[in-house]
Amino acid sequence: MDEAEKRRRIAQAHEEGRCPNCWDSIKPGEGCGPGRLSDGIFCGLDCQVAFHQDYYRERLRTSRPSPN
Repeated sequence: MDEAEKRRRIAQAHEEGRCPNCWDSIKPGEGCGPGRLSDGIFCGLDCQVAFHQDYYRERLRTSRPSPN
């Protein structure tokens, strides 16, 4: 899914009070996520990770683990 599609789904889900990944209803104040509309509000961390999977994979690919 490209960034434009992600933004469209997040905006639509926000408007409808739903998770942009699984489309379950979210009651006000009960979602999880960073709180920015650009990142979306999700019903749980599993949906947040699944929705932004490409971002997390890129972070893993480019990160350097600490020796500690």
